Amino acid sequence: PAAEQPAEPTAEPRALDMQSGFSDSWLEVFEPKQISAIRARGNALVDVVSASDGTAVQVTSRSADDDGSAEITVPTEVLQEMAGRTSTIAVTLQSADDEPVQISLSCDFGRLGECARHRFTVNPEKSDVLFRVSFDRTMAPGTAGRLLLNGDLGGTGRGVNLYSVRILPGE
Repeated sequence: PAAEQPAEPTAEPRALDMQSGFSDSWLEVFEPKQISAIRARGNALVDVVSASDGTAVQVTSRSADDDGSAEITVPTEVLQEMAGRTSTIAVTLQSADDEPVQISLSCDFGRLGECARHRFTVNPEKSDVLFRVSFDRTMAPGTAGRLLLNGDLGGTGRGVNLYSVRILPGE
């Protein structure tokens, strides 16, 4: 048998440029001026702040469980675009202080389904975290869904600045 060749080195992941990285195919789900589309659960706080790159919503989490999360509304029309497809979710964040912070993202999209919890390390530089979700069901819910963001899996009251949430529905 032939010896296996080592895998080619891959390029380092890089943040998408806000102007050229997101085409019109991406659906804007949240931006800081939509403060009514985000709600803090019992052990979380949300607040509009002026950040280094403009206005953001700061999500501060005092526990690592769901109670320490903020709920971001995903409109029914967006869920209908995601039904029966694999879609990409992009969240633009930066840590609220000068240290990296561990966060989690998960989703509850009603009848469409849920997605596994995704963990990310968010740095002091503004960047995008991306993950894919697949939904076999073609029957979309008649109500909005929620993306759950926990801004500090350490549960110590740290957090992240949230700039936007975008979804690219699958083909």
